[in-house]
Amino acid sequence: MQIVILGAGYAGLRAALDLDRLIREHGYDATVTLVDQNAYHQVVQVLHLTATAAIHSREAIYELDRLLRSSDIQFVQSRVCRIAALDRALELADGRRISYDRLVIALGAETAYYNIPGAKEHTLPLRTYEQALALREHIKAQFSAAAGAANPRVLLTTAIVGGGFTGCQIAGEVADWSDQLCAETGAPKNEVRIALLDRGPALLRQFGAWAGKDAQRSLDRMGVSVYLNTKIEAVEPQLLQVEGKRLLRAATVIWVAGIQAPALLAESGLEVDSTAASMSIGIYGCAIKA
Repeated sequence: MQIVILGAGYAGLRAALDLDRLIREHGYDATVTLVDQNAYHQVVQVLHLTATAAIHSREAIYELDRLLRSSDIQFVQSRVCRIAALDRALELADGRRISYDRLVIALGAETAYYNIPGAKEHTLPLRTYEQALALREHIKAQFSAAAGAANPRVLLTTAIVGGGFTGCQIAGEVADWSDQLCAETGAPKNEVRIALLDRGPALLRQFGAWAGKDAQRSLDRMGVSVYLNTKIEAVEPQLLQVEGKRLLRAATVIWVAGIQAPALLAESGLEVDSTAASMSIGIYGCAIKA
């Protein structure tokens, strides 16, 4: 039996290691193949720390060859461009084709932009290690540019869209990092602005009212302005259009407003409903018996 697992996140890596152990312990006639476009496993809980230089960038990843060294798992580094479920096969971006008897999908989730004009084009997401590194370099560049700018406020304004766990985390980390950045670059500290926007009535709604209130108080002490019941209608370069014809100018717009199931699933003809789109596939995973 050929078992193929898509995604080397927590669910995919754990499934691969556990299946490999069971196969060897019981002598099953089966092989496990793990497919991921990266050669590393990323620690998603610390991506906000990577994005703000709070930890060394390499602390957010673990090389897969080291994690899989003592196993019989076959690792394939490539991007899956199509799941041919009826043929029990995967089509990879490099032209290869992998057949399977059982397929485990653990691809995680993608950033959801909700069809808001300009959101995908003019904002910075924070779902992957590469995105965290890009965000870090972007913020550093804005502070460096602001040091010699006649009107530095827009360059030193960071807007975070999404008041969930990631949004609150990155808002606090940017606030904490800004003092260091100003000292290093010479950017004027009094011009730094950090705004956290959410369309709902509270932060961290999934954790209950108490969590949202505590988070808002903590962010307020750090100098983060929280705007609730605030709906983004469109995004332009360095500009957020807010419902009610209000505008917020910011050189850094971080989009962490929600997630959805990977586009690959629907593109491959697999059913994706609102439940799948709102949960992290990387946590739950799903088995396909084609």
